[in-house]
Amino acid sequence: MTISNLYKQATNSLQETFSILQQVDSLFTEEVEVLYKVLEKSPKNVIKGMLQGPLPSLHREEIIILVGDFLDYVNREYATKFYNDLYDNKIVFGKFKEGSFYGTTNGSTEKKVYVDETHTIDDAISLLHEFFHSLNENEYVYRQSFTDSVSITAELLFLEYLKEKGFSEYDIALSSNRRNNIFLSNTDYLRKLLPLYIEISKGNPINANTYKKYSHNYNGKKEFNEILKNEIEESDLRLERALMYRHSIGYIAASTFHQLEQDKIDLIVANETLKSGVIGTFNIILGNGIFESNAPYYTSKELTHFNPKVYQKKQD
Repeated sequence: MTISNLYKQATNSLQETFSILQQVDSLFTEEVEVLYKVLEKSPKNVIKGMLQGPLPSLHREEIIILVGDFLDYVNREYATKFYNDLYDNKIVFGKFKEGSFYGTTNGSTEKKVYVDETHTIDDAISLLHEFFHSLNENEYVYRQSFTDSVSITAELLFLEYLKEKGFSEYDIALSSNRRNNIFLSNTDYLRKLLPLYIEISKGNPINANTYKKYSHNYNGKKEFNEILKNEIEESDLRLERALMYRHSIGYIAASTFHQLEQDKIDLIVANETLKSGVIGTFNIILGNGIFESNAPYYTSKELTHFNPKVYQKKQD
């Protein structure tokens, strides 16, 4: 394939996916440049020394008790819903090629929590993560962009809870590092991918100027071209790759939340605020106002703590 054909096909492929994204995730298409700037500021290396090794085995019953007890500690209503969902078969354990997720399967319209079992502490973290998605379910399209922020925040508080329950710091760090690796891998690719969508959003074709403008993100022009080939040839992954931003932004937001030493009350406020559709409150966990100058749902620079009364959803 010639370079000119590579650029042309990449432009067409990305335009096609961008059109789909306009329908399924308008935050991405409206704020892709802001999202890119956030990821640019995020740590390039958050792991100091890699931990490797097997996690200790845990039975399903132990995992259910751990998560149920943690939810009871956070909010009795959350725990009640958790056990009701278990009873109503809305939480399903097994092996799933998609991994753990909250959604529908096999033609059903009913959303459930699906836990891809490893029979380790990772199952508890996955169960908690996906269950929190069910807790803040609503009809707002922007919720999809921010729900990982709440789920990962719950994960971080859960890891602290596990220490109090006597789990070793080594095992907790091992599980945490595995999840850090997912963040690092996703974010590294997004730093290379989002510049392409920025140009598409501006109506610009992908070409040599694109590389010149964002060359600092790539290990040479060869890698830039490889990214373009990936996006052309792996069409079934294009949408999924773009939507990886949700997890990366969620991870950054949750880490900020954790560094501010927020507690279970803040987690409840964050979850209930997201569920209610007051999206602007998430300005704080996304880094003290990273969206205030651009995003349509952010209006203040002054928030230093979660407070649903401060931000109100913009009225059309």
